This record gives sequence, C-alpha cells and structure tokens, in this order.
Amino acid sequence: MKNVYPQLFKSFQCLKGACPDSCCKGWEVDVDNATLNLYSEISGGIKQRIDSVLTYDEFGNNVFRLTQEKRCPFLNSDDLCDIHIELGVGYTPMTCRNFPKFINNYGALTETGFSFSCPVAAGLMWDKADAFEFCEETTAEQPHFNSIDAQLFYELKGARQQAFELVKDPGIDIKEKACRLLNFGAEIQNDIKKSHSRPRKISLSAVFKNPEIINSAWLEKLDAPNTLAVRLPGIAGENILTYFVYRYFLNAVYDRQVLPRLRLAVLGLLIPALFGNDPRTMQLWSKETEHSDVNMKELRKNLKIADSLREPALLELVYKMLL
Repeated sequence: MKNVYPQLFKSFQCLKGACPDSCCKGWEVDVDNATLNLYSEISGGIKQRIDSVLTYDEFGNNVFRLTQEKRCPFLNSDDLCDIHIELGVGYTPMTCRNFPKFINNYGALTETGFSFSCPVAAGLMWDKADAFEFCEETTAEQPHFNSIDAQLFYELKGARQQAFELVKDPGIDIKEKACRLLNFGAEIQNDIKKSHSRPRKISLSAVFKNPEIINSAWLEKLDAPNTLAVRLPGIAGENILTYFVYRYFLNAVYDRQVLPRLRLAVLGLLIPALFGNDPRTMQLWSKETEHSDVNMKELRKNLKIADSLREPALLELVYKMLL
C-alpha cells in the first residue's frame, strides 16, 4: 500500500484547549461501530455518561447528543476531552482521532490531507511555501478492495498532475491559472463524459447559504460580502487551488465528474476574496460546508447546475475580485 500526504503533516500541532474554534463544538460527533464495541467493554462512571448521551441522527448514525451550548458532552470546562483523559485517545470516536484529516482510498493508494476546517491546518495551508510538497511511503498494509476503473483512474491521475503543474506555474498569475484550470476541466469532461445538466438560475449568495447551519460566524460573513478587489497574499491562491485539486479531483473516478470539481477549486479562490482575505474565513467555510453531509450534497448539486458556477460567471468574478 502506498500512502501519500502533504509535507505540512510534519508541522501540525493541535492547540488542544487553547484552540480558538474547537472541533468539539458546533457539530454532532459520529460514533463508529468499532468504538461502540469498545464502549461495551468498559464500566464505571464514564460508561454511564457515554450511555446517557448516545443517540441517533436523522440518518440513523450513532452520535453523541450535544449540550444546549452545542458542545460535545465530553468537552470539559478546560476544553479538553474527558474520554481522552480517562480512557485514552483510542477510546475516542474515529472521527475525533482523524480530525482534521481527510482520507481518500483508491485501492493500492491512500491519500491523506488536512481540511481547512481546523484553525491550525488552515494557517499552515494558507501561505506556507512547502505546504503541498507531497511525501510518499510504502507499507505492508493490503490494498483496499474496490471496483475502480483502473484505466480511468490512471488517466485522471496523469491529468491531475498536469493540473498541479498548471497551478504551480510561476509564469502566470492566479486569474489566468483559474481560467486555464477551468478550460482544462472542460476538455477532460468532454473526453470522459459529456455533461447534459441544464443550468438553473441560482445566485452565488444562495450557493454559499448552506441548508445546515453550524457556525453563526459564517452567516455574519455572508451578510457583509466584500465588493473591492483583493490580492491574496503570497502563494495563498496557489495553495487553495492545490488543496481542492488534491482533495477532490481523483474522486471523479467514481462519477466521471471532473469539471464540477475544478469549478469548486476556483470557487475556493473566491471565498477569501468575497468574505475575508485570511485563513479564518477558509476555516469557517470548510467547517460549515465540508463537514456537513447535507451541505456538501447541496454544493455538489449546485456545482453541476447553478448558472452562477458555470465558467463564464466564475471567471467574471475572478477577474473582478482578484488583483
């Protein structure tokens, strides 16, 4: 098994109780079956606390019921986890142990990265020069069983490398990179699966107003969008494009939808341009969007059909809002 991960893994350090936006607040904590089995083997006061807050979400998943303040019931007054303290990190749910990582499995290849939803990770990815230098390691782990079209996967892998090279090209500015990336996506899309989605009139503000609200701070950003062009600092724009290409591009092997994923990358450039030219804005958007199944489902739909996310509309905004 080959594992790929970005260089910034070596720089990451969780702030624990000092975090300005704890990952233990604002959203439900999914409890996986393996962790549930561990809980069945323990006893005492912590077991009683766990049993008292285990419930189901609207999709039938096991979750911890949040407090009235939207905190995990095991997040104590020091913003530290009581399960971790009393039982050890191995007894926390898998979602807690993995955060802020995302993991994409492609059979013999696993790609791991950090989400912008963590303040520390967002700061590292915002403008760190080597944030997306990738490391590889080979392990004895057996490949994951899958039904991936191998030929399509390797074609997409080669195409993604071309996208990476385009994004890192020092000879073109960020606006031209966005334009070429979308054109490249359109070419690939026509080669692997022509799109028949008819555009619908959906405004950009409607795209950003998610059906599920996680953090009211994101709504405050939406209420006061920027109208003046901004210059993203350093290589922030390049890093944002790289993040979205790395995280989402190869998943087109499952549905052949390349162009919507590159629209998302360009949309990512517009998040700081419209709502705040800083890593905090990217962090708020990611926490609000990428960690909600409901919100991501809506975004994926809009990336296919919203007229405001079609290439002409996106590029008009890119050239208007970015210096």
